[in-house]
Amino acid sequence: GIFTAAVLALDALCVADGLCQGSLDVDGLGQVFVTGGGINPSGGALTITHNSGISITNSCLEDWDPHSFTNFKLIGKTLAYTVDLSGVGCACNLAFYLIQEPALDASGKPSMGTCLDSPYYCDANQVCGQWCTELDIMEANSHTFAATPHRCDPSSTPQFTSCDRGGQGRCTKDMGAVYGPGAGNTIDTTQPFEVYTSFDGNPSAGTFTGMTTVLKQGGRSLELANQGGAGYLAGMAAAMKSGLALRITYWGGTPVTMNWLDDPVCGDESCHALNAGTATISDIRIFPIPGAAPPVQPTPVPAPVPVTTAAPEPQQEKSSALALSWVLAGAGLLLVTLSAYQSQHYLEEALHRCLDRYEDGIFSGALKAMEAQQAGALGQGNPSKLQEVLGKAQEVLAVVVDFTALLTQRIRTYWRYFTDIFTELSRQRAWNREAFQVALHTAGARESAVQHEGFEVGERIVVMKPFKSGGANLQPGTAGRIQMMMIDAKGGSAVVAFDGQPVEVALTQDQLLNLEAEDAEEVVESRRRDAKMLMCSALSAVVLLVILLSVQRSAASGSSSSASHAVAVAIPPGGCCSWDKVTCGSTTDWCKSQAHCESDCLGSWMPR
Repeated sequence: GIFTAAVLALDALCVADGLCQGSLDVDGLGQVFVTGGGINPSGGALTITHNSGISITNSCLEDWDPHSFTNFKLIGKTLAYTVDLSGVGCACNLAFYLIQEPALDASGKPSMGTCLDSPYYCDANQVCGQWCTELDIMEANSHTFAATPHRCDPSSTPQFTSCDRGGQGRCTKDMGAVYGPGAGNTIDTTQPFEVYTSFDGNPSAGTFTGMTTVLKQGGRSLELANQGGAGYLAGMAAAMKSGLALRITYWGGTPVTMNWLDDPVCGDESCHALNAGTATISDIRIFPIPGAAPPVQPTPVPAPVPVTTAAPEPQQEKSSALALSWVLAGAGLLLVTLSAYQSQHYLEEALHRCLDRYEDGIFSGALKAMEAQQAGALGQGNPSKLQEVLGKAQEVLAVVVDFTALLTQRIRTYWRYFTDIFTELSRQRAWNREAFQVALHTAGARESAVQHEGFEVGERIVVMKPFKSGGANLQPGTAGRIQMMMIDAKGGSAVVAFDGQPVEVALTQDQLLNLEAEDAEEVVESRRRDAKMLMCSALSAVVLLVILLSVQRSAASGSSSSASHAVAVAIPPGGCCSWDKVTCGSTTDWCKSQAHCESDCLGSWMPR
């Protein structure tokens, strides 16, 4: 069904393409993971190719998780690494930088933004449609090196609305002949060199007062001191204290678009395949700034010890109807889960088998489970009321099946559009904004060409109204098969091999309106079967959830009265923000104050 196709396609995009590139050991931090594309970790080094981008995360992800970005808390510390930029030419940019990722919306929740290949991204230039604090440790090629902090304007909500696009940084292009290819430079970029960036301040107090970058090579050093100044950096202190995410990208452009980085040291050269060679970053490490006072560790406050009692045994009496429903629901869920990792052919076959052989059993088991649940709520002595409830439930299921049939038809259309976009991006082998715009245009044109219902390459069609095309006189009832769908200046066309015609016939988009699917009734029935398969799986999940909740409720009601004191909520000093008025909720720093919790986050404040 459609659900399966979506799972398999996303699995292919995220796993086959390798969203998680592997692990990386960072001295002073531990093991982290390289998540994204185009950058390969091996032996403590990152091999970086042009048009690539990755984030550092806490786990090996198959899909982007806004809570998995590794927090780099660097006040009072130095971040160092070795870099080889010998293959990175003019108008190219190897960027090693920190951002306040994930981006947040006005309520403090993670916001995905507009970039499909890097959700939750933000920076000081509103890339992906989202602003946030950015600290560029390195933006460089073999001719120039820049280090630039960018602070954002204060905001009344967690969502930033503007930032300093240009930043306050230092660049070697303004320092004379000190950096570039050749032994006459202090830093000869034909050879690897080391980068040391120190972040001055007090980590306990959360002050950020200085940022100094030192490039070292063969006993020589080049310093880019105190970018921004203490006053400017104070506006970034809160972000630095809470921790920033590390991002590495390798991209470029034309002399005009990249003159902010390497003009005038570079001429009219663009970043292209001939000068955008492979780069490496290795031996990433974090250590305290030499001579800096160690941070003062706050005295831990002991948390209250929860008082627990033994959980009561669940009731042993279970009806045969509930047991049957549990088994059938579990079998259906297991079948769907396992099938999602098999081939498309196997999955369709397995789901049809589920529909043909087990549909009656699953729906029967579901209705019996509903009967048992309703009987408990309505009383065993009211069968007429129970029958009325079950009749209404069956009517609702019939309506939902019909609605799902229509929905799956629409999903097919939009899923094809979605996959066309990614197919075009893969063909271009680029993931920048320009490539995405081209992909949107191409996919939109292709979708316009096939906007009529149900037509796909290889499908059998039949003529509804007579018309002529390419010398062929096509009469109602003439059947054929679509051989090709194409995009042209008029929006779209198709090539059809009609039965009895010596050659294939090209049809315009208007002429395609004279056709219909030869097996239209079978197509409608197939969509209904797909809808029933989706309902079969969804209903199984609902039944299993209802049963588990019922067992849990029964166990709770059968326990002794002392069970109400089984768990003591551990509330931190000063209180916490709760979503259920029972436990402390997982939230952002913005919601951890009583005022923000109750007014902005719609939570309930729980005092200690």
